[in-house]
Amino acid sequence: MKKTIILGICLLLVMPVLNATAVLNSPPITPTIEGPSSGATGTEYDYSLCSSDPDGDDISYCIDWGDGAGEVCIGPFPSGTCLTEKHTWSSDGTYIIQVKAQDIHGAESDWATLEVSMPKNKAITLSNQGIFEAELGRRGSDVSFVTLEGEYQIRDRFVAFGGTATADDKEGRFRGGFRGNHFIIKIPTIGRTLTLFGRFNQNDDKTFQGVWIGRGIPARGWITGALTPTHQ
Repeated sequence: MKKTIILGICLLLVMPVLNATAVLNSPPITPTIEGPSSGATGTEYDYSLCSSDPDGDDISYCIDWGDGAGEVCIGPFPSGTCLTEKHTWSSDGTYIIQVKAQDIHGAESDWATLEVSMPKNKAITLSNQGIFEAELGRRGSDVSFVTLEGEYQIRDRFVAFGGTATADDKEGRFRGGFRGNHFIIKIPTIGRTLTLFGRFNQNDDKTFQGVWIGRGIPARGWITGALTPTHQ
């Protein structure tokens, strides 16, 4: 009986320590990604990945190259270990590299991202103003879920656009802009604003296509559209 009482007391003393250890485990630092943001299809490129864990735990790196191959995790490695990973894209397009770090207890960092264009994009060139049309779709689906119709206007080196966003039978206003080959689009919804950003390729006929990721939401997809000049 006395041994049972002593064992019970020991468990009561140990459990808070175990619980505190689980609660205080910190996730790794969001990794850094260093490497070229544009290049040639079929060429192998090096990307340096670095992260560390505040608790000194070993970490693994989970990488998604954005080309449909899926997420691959490697490790674990000692905290602070930097890796150099190689990758080759087989098709022309714009891709978003995503990398996160995970410690040995399962705590994960936020995703780090880097946009990569294969081949290097041309800068967009337009007349002063015109009609903006685009469709937005989710990754893995050929069907668009939002249609954008409006106008664009050149302001210094920034192309601003806005108009009506349509999803099913619902409509709302949207706004956004191009700068170089990057874009941002904001679509107000009930309770929040959907913010998408990404990179695109422009064709000679003023049509364009690219990819986007959501800011603050675990979503990504594609965009395709056209800019039709109305005034020279």
